[in-house]
Amino acid sequence: MLRIHADQLAIFEHAALHDFEEEMVEHCAVLSPWIEAAIDRGGQVAIVRAAIARAADYGFTLKGPVRLFIELGFLLGHGFDADVQYPWARMLLTRAGETRPRGADIEQMDCAAGLHGAARDALRVIRGPGDQALCSALRRFSDLMSRPLSSQRDDVTRMALTRFKHVHPEKFAFVGELALRTLVAEATEEAARHGLDTPWDILLLVSCMFLYGQGCTRDPSLPWIAHAFADETSASPALRSLRFEEQMRRTIRDTLAAMERNR
Repeated sequence: MLRIHADQLAIFEHAALHDFEEEMVEHCAVLSPWIEAAIDRGGQVAIVRAAIARAADYGFTLKGPVRLFIELGFLLGHGFDADVQYPWARMLLTRAGETRPRGADIEQMDCAAGLHGAARDALRVIRGPGDQALCSALRRFSDLMSRPLSSQRDDVTRMALTRFKHVHPEKFAFVGELALRTLVAEATEEAARHGLDTPWDILLLVSCMFLYGQGCTRDPSLPWIAHAFADETSASPALRSLRFEEQMRRTIRDTLAAMERNR
């Protein structure tokens, strides 16, 4: 059975690790077709390597479970294992908050089987047949970005939930209002860390989290987010917000175009 040795984070031998990394880069370009235009080959390999290391932290040392972990990072966001939208991932990957012991083949295969089943159910709803549900959600959100927004801070959560339900009703129902309220609170805190506190700033960020994962601000496959929030000492909050909005529009457009090409 093919194995990743946790002490070296290597699959069988160095050459085999390289082959596995290249295989996963090619495979994940199909899962996230927009990534090739956004990140160079070296960056894509670095993302795969980081995912291999993160999978090892959960005791995933066999090729199948590691491959699944990498795939879910591209499909649900690279912080999917700590995302309030997917609590089942954390529950399956951990035991009372502790990482699973390494080297327990049966246990990690059982864990991977549960993770695969739960993820399959989630993706069936979130992406829909032929990714139609996701494409429709991206189009609806792109349209909403051009509409006027109330400036009342007390309305942010209500507005976010209303928009989520309109943009992606399938995901709204699947994730649930309670988890999405938590997501809004997390986005509010994250925005504040970058000096962004207007209702529009918060709504943009939580929408990005809703579409691309709660950990999107630290997601290596979405480097434009970190770039948009960079230079906090020299760029005004308004400029950072505008930069973030422009990049988000472009990413949604590029994502839709890439998904259409790969149908």
